[in-house]
Amino acid sequence: MRYCFLGSSADGGRAFPVVYYSRGWHRRGRCERNDRMKVTVLAAAMLAAAVYALGAQEALPSLKKAFDHLFAIGVAVQPSFLDAINPRSTLIASQFSAVVAENCMKPEALQPSEGTFRFKDADKLALFARKHGMALRGHTLVWHQQTPLWFFSDPDQPSKDASRDLLLERMKVHIQTVVAHFRGKVRAWDVVNEALSDSSGLRTGAEHSKWYEILGPEYIDRAFEYAHEADPEALLVINDYNLESSPVKREAMYDLVHGMLSRGVPVGAIGLQMHVSLYSPSVESVRQAIERFASLGIKVQVTELDVSMYSGSEAAKPIDDALLRKQADRYGELFSLFKEEAAKGNLDMVMLWGLSDDQSWLNNFPVAGRTNAPLLFDQELAPKQAFWTIIHR
Repeated sequence: MRYCFLGSSADGGRAFPVVYYSRGWHRRGRCERNDRMKVTVLAAAMLAAAVYALGAQEALPSLKKAFDHLFAIGVAVQPSFLDAINPRSTLIASQFSAVVAENCMKPEALQPSEGTFRFKDADKLALFARKHGMALRGHTLVWHQQTPLWFFSDPDQPSKDASRDLLLERMKVHIQTVVAHFRGKVRAWDVVNEALSDSSGLRTGAEHSKWYEILGPEYIDRAFEYAHEADPEALLVINDYNLESSPVKREAMYDLVHGMLSRGVPVGAIGLQMHVSLYSPSVESVRQAIERFASLGIKVQVTELDVSMYSGSEAAKPIDDALLRKQADRYGELFSLFKEEAAKGNLDMVMLWGLSDDQSWLNNFPVAGRTNAPLLFDQELAPKQAFWTIIHR
């Protein structure tokens, strides 16, 4: 959708053309003849709708106020969400006390080629967090996915693996450049993400971890040491999925972190991603994971929470009121547990992996063409039943 109106500068200067696309407003040097329109009832209606939406958001009770005495509550965002003209920015600032980058702080975004660092989008997020008094999480420094292939390649013979010493040096440079850049701005870093196997022990080269294949298990300790050297005040987190649902994976993480602590590695928290569903895992299983990890004397954070309407690769189905009520109950029981664990000193942050259903990574995954609705706000940014349940429970 594309319209062109005449706008004027805030200081009363000369008029200039403004183009509205369905994705937002853009100032332009001129309007094409076929686009040119005078400000009409259509423009007034569009502006009124935007104002109404912002007003409705501001009238909502605030998640961050509901939980500020217990834990920070945050959301994963994309840089475009933070533009002042985007209604998502108002919703994010009013509802949440923490933010994390969905993608723009991953290795492929920050260092796409060796020695070339691109901080523009991540800096935008850091500035937004500071402006609104929000905690910033850094995600992620070391991961077997979304890391450029050059990290693992020999510079002279790219078809061959980098040497052990070269990969360690590249990892150190990346971690310390990034962490130093955001020193004092990032409260917690996911230093190593998804290091555990889905069967047992650590993820190896057979499960696509070049970090393990070239460096062995030592890469995990080294990553935390490098990050701590660059920012001794940041909380350093090891993050993984299915820790709340797989007893085998839970115990593998416990053993890994217990060993790290015994070696003096500066790991300060375990991150439970918690991509869960309406059907599993049980609340008791989540409780066992939190309390098991907290028994190590470190914090636990929920880092990527969403509640899928589906079980695994279940076929698409209508998302009706009954399912939305079931989702609300599910969110409610999870947040009741989070409050209990925070009161015990075990949990200090809960992050939602996305703001609204239309932007969720679970749309089309793991089933192509299947639309999900796993978050607290719907496709129109309206609060769902789950929002009201956790606010009032």
